[in-house]
Amino acid sequence: MHSYIKNLCLFFIFLLAIFCSNAQVSLDDPLLKVPRLAPNENPAELIAKNIFVQVLSSSKSVYTGEPVLVTYKLFTALNSQSRVTMQPSFSGCSVQELPIDKEPDEVILNGKKYHVFTIRKVQLIPLQPGELILGKAVVNNVVAISNSDDLMETENYSAVTGSESQTLTVKALPENGKPPNFQMLVGNYSIVATTKKDSLQVGESATLSIKILGSGNVAGISSPIITWPENTEHFDGIDSQKADQYVFPVRGFKQFEIPFIGKKVGTTIIPPVHILYFDPATATYRNAQTDSIRIYFSKAIIPAATTITISNSSLSNYKYTLLIPLIGLIVFLSIIIPVWRRKKRLQKNPVILGSALLTEKKLPSVTMGDLYIQLNNLAGIENNRDYFLAVKSILVLALQARTGMEEPLESVLVMALENIPGERDNAKKSKAVFEICNLQLFAHNDLKEVREEVYFEISALLKNFDLGKAPVNS
Repeated sequence: MHSYIKNLCLFFIFLLAIFCSNAQVSLDDPLLKVPRLAPNENPAELIAKNIFVQVLSSSKSVYTGEPVLVTYKLFTALNSQSRVTMQPSFSGCSVQELPIDKEPDEVILNGKKYHVFTIRKVQLIPLQPGELILGKAVVNNVVAISNSDDLMETENYSAVTGSESQTLTVKALPENGKPPNFQMLVGNYSIVATTKKDSLQVGESATLSIKILGSGNVAGISSPIITWPENTEHFDGIDSQKADQYVFPVRGFKQFEIPFIGKKVGTTIIPPVHILYFDPATATYRNAQTDSIRIYFSKAIIPAATTITISNSSLSNYKYTLLIPLIGLIVFLSIIIPVWRRKKRLQKNPVILGSALLTEKKLPSVTMGDLYIQLNNLAGIENNRDYFLAVKSILVLALQARTGMEEPLESVLVMALENIPGERDNAKKSKAVFEICNLQLFAHNDLKEVREEVYFEISALLKNFDLGKAPVNS
């Protein structure tokens, strides 16, 4: 019986070899072989000679702020079960994880074939001159090794292998030609500035869009300085970014959207916007700038007022002029007083946010799936106004589900979210989404980039909200 099982196993190994041959895998592939101990050789020595971890860097010397690609790879010439037990750590730099290929490569070193697995790939950006130490990666390997001529008689052995420590040299940026207050932007960049229209009415809302594109530390790009003309007024803006992590250096853009209005009739010019960066390829400081933007502000067209007829002839013109602001005051107070009372109650009792006191009725069940269906439906909305109203509706539902409140007011929901532990950042982002949606509803812009930016932000918020959890008042 033992001989029969042995022959059957050998037959299956033969079939596996034929299959691998048809799949263009050589029969001398190390993963098809059972390693055998040589005379006076112990298992740890055998594993150490055939499995190792290597650290590869795109450069051994970089400038402060210059990206460097670091890759950790496992080389194995044995059929092994390997598990990373310690990931490398880094200090004195920013770390951006990059995607890795899950399929192994094949290389030949010193006449021996290895399967190569990528353990980790990162883009590091040194923050100060000196030495940058690349952390050590440790891998535990389990290998079946034969101790005799019978390949079917094997025993599992375990051994640990790790990468050799490496140090990169980080050079200080040259002082020669260094601009005052330089913000450590290193790489290669360009900048453009645009407005949707070049003719606006005084008081009409507009947006200055500034996009900085390039390769390097895209996430570290800060808002450029804008010299605004005297006859304009600008407001707090928002920024967004996208990056392609499949290339090195990481390439992408950061975009800034700054709302503004004109204050008087006439032509105004927004001067060029500059960014200063250091180009490591040429070891020089460079200045990139936009074109100037000319805008004409025309006189605001005030819509004709609605005529109101007063049938009571006893009212004099003087009394009539007093009646109109009185009606406006009554309408204003009827709207603002309930909101003011609600906010005062929340500010006075922040601890009870999400409790039964704020939940007059039980919320309908809203799942992540429901919200993602509505999110996907945004792609089919062509009208700009309907698009931003739909985004606000999705975010209101998400906030209601997260806070356990049926409150429809955006400001109250954001305040409630701020008082939930760990949600302050999400509350800030939610407020920003509401603000840009309200701005677009008011401005009637149809910038495709703004729609994409809002879609990106609300998608990220839905992922951050763990709607699978019970609301805070449950």
